[in-house]
Amino acid sequence: MNAWRYFVLLILTLVAGAPLRAETLKVVTRYIEPFSFEKEGRTTGYSMELWNELCREASITSEVQVVGSAAEMVDALKNKTADVAVAALSITSEREAVVDFTQPFYESGLRIMVAGGGGGTLASIWQMVKNLFNLQLVGLFLLLLLVMFLVSHLVWRYEHKVNGGMWPENYRLNK
Repeated sequence: MNAWRYFVLLILTLVAGAPLRAETLKVVTRYIEPFSFEKEGRTTGYSMELWNELCREASITSEVQVVGSAAEMVDALKNKTADVAVAALSITSEREAVVDFTQPFYESGLRIMVAGGGGGTLASIWQMVKNLFNLQLVGLFLLLLLVMFLVSHLVWRYEHKVNGGMWPENYRLNK
């Protein structure tokens, strides 16, 4: 009798799972290279190739609809006109409150680009020193010194007569 129950349970499981396999998923994407774009009449790119591989392995059929923006992708998911969104779609708190995201497979961040010299550490240090002591910076430093000299001279000029104990009578120190 136990074998019969397992057999019925197996049949019910297969029948219940059958409509899920036969259903065609509606996929929404937007063209943004290199993740999703059209090439030779078909949609391709990192995200789309990953999606196609997932569909192949799981025996899922899907139809792709292209929209113009990320907001349209999120709206399609929210309005249930699409089942899946596949493309470059950054995770924000506003979007996360509306839709579920998978684990990100691509992370973009701040990048700093510098001219490549191809040298070693010494070449990098020399390049940094050259950038630090350029003509504009040296000129600005000399201008700052000139302003400091003028201000200190004006303070001495008008203060040494009034406050002789703190300011010497002339520029030379009396020793």
